[in-house]
Amino acid sequence: MAQNKKIETLRLQLDETNQELKEKKDEINTTKSEINAQKKELLKVTYNLELERKAYEEKNKVLNEKLKYTDSMVFTNESRLFGERAPVVDSSIPSDLSSTITELFAAMQNNDAAKFAVLDKKGVLTSFYKKRDMVEKILWIQNDPNHRAVAVKEW
Repeated sequence: MAQNKKIETLRLQLDETNQELKEKKDEINTTKSEINAQKKELLKVTYNLELERKAYEEKNKVLNEKLKYTDSMVFTNESRLFGERAPVVDSSIPSDLSSTITELFAAMQNNDAAKFAVLDKKGVLTSFYKKRDMVEKILWIQNDPNHRAVAVKEW
């Protein structure tokens, strides 16, 4: 009888241990499922980031090609207009303003007052047309930094 009671107690302990093992296995499987779901989500995010990176690389490549083409065209046009004596325009000036400055310089070099007036849409520089040395200083065409500083100060 005592032996049967001991066997029954051991059987109950075995059932309890089996139940705990089953719960642990379920918990492990749940954790594995969560990890797999997170891995899939990470793969999606990584894939989307890679696509975005490639798109930016392509866009950057296109923009660099356009920039190289524009630079070569500017150099070619300046060479045609001015030969070896192209105007020096400060790099902080926006490109659209820079092109206007080079066109104003070309009109000034060719003594074309009408074209100069047309290019100077706001009429700011036309009054200076006869004072070309002053205009050159204002347009930062001269290479001498002292003249530029004086011109800017006067302007």
